[in-house]
Amino acid sequence: MDNNRKPYFNSNKKLDVRKYIWYVTLVGDEITLFSNGSYLGADINSKKATGEEFMKTFKFSKINSNEYLLYYGDTNNVLTISGNNAILEKRKNLFWIFFVDGSQKFKFVEEIESI
Repeated sequence: MDNNRKPYFNSNKKLDVRKYIWYVTLVGDEITLFSNGSYLGADINSKKATGEEFMKTFKFSKINSNEYLLYYGDTNNVLTISGNNAILEKRKNLFWIFFVDGSQKFKFVEEIESI
C-alpha cells in the first residue's frame, strides 16, 4: 500500500521489506489486510483493489497446501496481480491457475519480530 492508499505490487529485490508487510487478521473464512495505515478494500464497479481508512473484509479459500485465493464478496471479484496493480477479476479456471497464470495465488509468510 503506498502513501496515497493505492495497493500495488513490487519486486522485493533490494527493497526495505518492512515497508511491504501486511498485518493480516483471519477469522473463519474471512480476512482483513492492513499496511501503511490503510486497509485493503475493493471497488467492484471499477474492478480495482483500493486502500481504505476503515476495515474491509475479504474472503479466502485454500487452493493448495500453501496458496490462497482472496476475493471480495464472491469469486467474480478475486484479488489479482496485473503488472504492479491490484485488480479484481473473475476466478480463473483451476488449470490456468496451476499451470499458466499465478496472478491470483497468494502465500502467507509469517514474520515474527523479537521484542
